Amino acid sequence: MSARVKTCLPYLSEEQALAEVEARSAPRSAAARISDRGSNEVADALLTVADVAELLRVPVSWVYERTRTRSANRIPGFRLGKYWRFRKSDVSAWLDRQDAGVKASA
Repeated sequence: MSARVKTCLPYLSEEQALAEVEARSAPRSAAARISDRGSNEVADALLTVADVAELLRVPVSWVYERTRTRSANRIPGFRLGKYWRFRKSDVSAWLDRQDAGVKASA
């Protein structure tokens, strides 16, 4: 283990420090970053368009299209300047409503 790692993480054993360095340097998806937060933070987490697209497994253009729709199918979000942001709890509730609408019409 390098001296730099030991200096930055002196409270961890060598094995734990190496695992921590690997975990910090590995690329992670937005969904993984969000799921690592506490439960209160997760509900209030602000998502970007790319985060929502990754969460729903749709193209970013699809998310933008749903922000322009003036109907019940519109994804709940708001603008911060030129950027769209979405609360994870709102997106989850919207998704539940979409799912309930599909089940009701089937």
